[in-house]
Amino acid sequence: MAGTLVGLVNAVVVVIFNFNTASVANGLEVTGYLFASLLSGALLVPATTIAAMYALTQLFNLPTALKLLDLSQPNKPLLQRLLREAPGTYQHSLQVANLSQQACEAIGADAQLVSVAALYHDIGKMLNPIYFTENQPPHLSNPHDTLNDPQRSASIIIDHVIEGDEMARQYRLPNRLRDFIREHHGTTQVYVFYQR
Repeated sequence: MAGTLVGLVNAVVVVIFNFNTASVANGLEVTGYLFASLLSGALLVPATTIAAMYALTQLFNLPTALKLLDLSQPNKPLLQRLLREAPGTYQHSLQVANLSQQACEAIGADAQLVSVAALYHDIGKMLNPIYFTENQPPHLSNPHDTLNDPQRSASIIIDHVIEGDEMARQYRLPNRLRDFIREHHGTTQVYVFYQR
């Protein structure tokens, strides 16, 4: 729309500046100018805008719609790593992404941002995947029982947030997505280990 508007304004300016010329040669020249002004507005303005948005997105690492669409692709290195190293967490993240997207759509929140953030929120679990229930094989005992140290167990659970944020920084995820990683557990106790 902006490109079309700029093209129309350019065309009006061309007509105004060539209003008094009435020759056929000038008419053909003016027609060429009109075509060029409409074309430049319709093509160059959107192309320039997209290029500028891409440059700003890269420079300031902003979570634009295009960046979020790119980060949501399953072939992204960090998501591929999550799938290989913590497949249960990967499935959990997909489910959280689906649920959060539906919730956002129901209340009018930014569904794309929240859905992509949900895909990455538990990446810190890759460093100790076996300590999280979704990655524990049913035939093995819980490693927290073997560890038998509630403080260490709680630390492992809490540390996946810190480690996830560090991984997100290394992979240059936008800061807005890192907020979701840092904040998704709040400040409450890991109650099961506190009880122990």
